[in-house]
Amino acid sequence: KELENNNIKKYKQKKSYKELQIIKKKILDKYNDKIEWLEIENVGTKYIVRLEERIIKNYKEEYKKRDIIALKDARIMHIYADAGEIVKPINTYVHKGDTIISGSLKIYDEVKSNIMAKGSIYGEVWYKVKIEYPFIYHEKILTGKKRKVFVLKFLNHNFEILNFKKYKTKITKDKILSKHTFLPISFIYQTQYETKETYLRLTKKQAMKKAIQKVKDKINSNLSEKEYINDIKKLKVEENNSKIILELFVSVCENITDYKDIIEE
Repeated sequence: KELENNNIKKYKQKKSYKELQIIKKKILDKYNDKIEWLEIENVGTKYIVRLEERIIKNYKEEYKKRDIIALKDARIMHIYADAGEIVKPINTYVHKGDTIISGSLKIYDEVKSNIMAKGSIYGEVWYKVKIEYPFIYHEKILTGKKRKVFVLKFLNHNFEILNFKKYKTKITKDKILSKHTFLPISFIYQTQYETKETYLRLTKKQAMKKAIQKVKDKINSNLSEKEYINDIKKLKVEENNSKIILELFVSVCENITDYKDIIEE
């Protein structure tokens, strides 16, 4: 329903990458208590939508004696410890499963008691990313002009009523006033927003910049408040007549908090 409200549906003009990002953010903001992650991708003549539901724990966390361990290989950047003993300092390289905050409290190397370690760990995680970006850049932007018209819709054909000066390109928002019970005919009140299409031939430097920004936007859309991109380095750059191909090394500061129960003998 939200996709339809944002004009992502059959027989509607294809959305640009920028427009899809705006729509995605709008949906995520509206359903931040229900959707953990959302991606809308334009592939040929269709959209592929992927999402992960947010699971809300409404119950009180069960008390368990545990350690806080690394969820993945990383370099520790930030440690927020509320309970337990920090056994790996900041800037240490750790492997998945390494204990960072221990729930075993020791005096002179002897365990005196086990508690529930509490806190969170943020570490630098590394990724290799490959992206292709075209040299011919196409963008559809809003001019700021809009009008409201009545439209008779039959199948996938729109017949505008008393609108003699039509926009060359536009995006529309429909409000159905009436619909035939049996025939594919409807009467619509339509808001039209004029758009302007731009085609630019990008230089190699411009194409690289836009490709890297696209990678940043995609990664940032999946990061939480305290997570961020730390650095991006170019590993390999190739080009052909129509596109540039980049291989990037991306380091990201991520929440790498995981837990391991303490087994007492």
